[in-house]
Amino acid sequence: MSGAGVKILADSVLARLKGMEERGGNLTGFNRHFGGYMKGSIDRNFTAQGRPAPWAPLKASTMAGFMYSRKSFWNKRKKDGGRTLSKKGREAKAGRLLLVDKGLMRNSFFSIAGARSIIMASNDPKLKYHVFGTKFMAARNPLLFQAEDVDYYGRGVTEFILTGRIV
Repeated sequence: MSGAGVKILADSVLARLKGMEERGGNLTGFNRHFGGYMKGSIDRNFTAQGRPAPWAPLKASTMAGFMYSRKSFWNKRKKDGGRTLSKKGREAKAGRLLLVDKGLMRNSFFSIAGARSIIMASNDPKLKYHVFGTKFMAARNPLLFQAEDVDYYGRGVTEFILTGRIV
């Protein structure tokens, strides 16, 4: 009778190992979930204005160009030709977030999940200049994976392979 119990236990272990092997060969479900998680992490990069280190501030000339390009930021011209910032302009200058003018780049990220990989991408053509910087502009990479993201992926993949659950 004890031999039958061992066979049932062995069959159960082999079935579990087969399930782990199948899940390990196709991580699409978890990778799809992780893409959503990473969109949140990227959004936190924008909110924090750079993680783990803050992004370089805008040059004065860039800020001036931003401010002068918006008519709604300025009061009507004075008789002497000068202009002053409107309340909206003062608030915009004080609260100016890097890489968040209209939110187009911030909302442009998407993921493509595969069985063995995940791709995080953006349809914003300006992203490459911000990721790598240019001769005249500092790099400000919103697509930077954080250590916590890598840890989350490792724990999540392990749980998914072992149990089939996405947590």
